[in-house]
Amino acid sequence: MNCMTRSRLLTAFTFAGIAFAQPAATPPAIDVASIKPSDPGLTPMNNHFCADRFTLIGYAAESLIQDAFRVKDYQVFGAPEWTRSERWTLEVKTTGPSNYGQKLELLQPLLADRFQSGVAILERRTTSAESVI
Repeated sequence: MNCMTRSRLLTAFTFAGIAFAQPAATPPAIDVASIKPSDPGLTPMNNHFCADRFTLIGYAAESLIQDAFRVKDYQVFGAPEWTRSERWTLEVKTTGPSNYGQKLELLQPLLADRFQSGVAILERRTTSAESVI
């Protein structure tokens, strides 16, 4: 091995060591959130996503719950009629960049706190056993 090859290998190992020594990234969290009724004249759903913020406009509470918990409409039980008829706008700023899946996960405790309505989610397992969450 010549001197140039050894130098390149040493540099590569040094950068690899630095990369592995980095602390694990902190998962994003909600920094600020607002949930308010949408304009009654607004019927279509709309959304805007950026790295550290997102806005969901004109969503029914039941749709928000389905998206956040990744369930289908037939898996949500006990939801009052208003969760399907009333429309809501969510504006959320996160503590850092997050992808679409992380953004939906962040909504779970927020929605549970805001829409405390006794909604049950039925989860179908591969064993065909059913449980209420």
